[in-house]
Amino acid sequence: MALKKQKTQGWHQYRGWYVSTENTKDNEAQRCLVKHVKWITDCIIEAEFSGLTAKYLLSPLAAVLEGEQADEIRSDDAILLVGQYVVVVQPGEGQSQQEREAITNWLKIMAVEQYAVIKRGVNRIQNLKNLLTRWPSR
Repeated sequence: MALKKQKTQGWHQYRGWYVSTENTKDNEAQRCLVKHVKWITDCIIEAEFSGLTAKYLLSPLAAVLEGEQADEIRSDDAILLVGQYVVVVQPGEGQSQQEREAITNWLKIMAVEQYAVIKRGVNRIQNLKNLLTRWPSR
């Protein structure tokens, strides 16, 4: 098996609605934890998320000073994939993880490098190994 890199635009399905009685916006979106973060340039971040086989190239919505880069996104942050954005969230004060969360940052998805597993020839090689092991050696 081999890995093949494929660049795609990042767009993730989500559902959002406004709750006027609470003055909040609720979202249903894919949730992940951040596995890896690396600043490529002063405006591009490479990130990987748990459960996803892709590298995301993200951009802050405003300029970030070098000393403040660690505040944008870091390993073990909880994120939501909302349309073309990565939304960094944390539990609201005094509330459980399952209830309301506070948004701490939005990052725009610039590109996604998807790693697809190529299985071409795997069955043929596996069958050949099985075939060779069936014949007794002389």
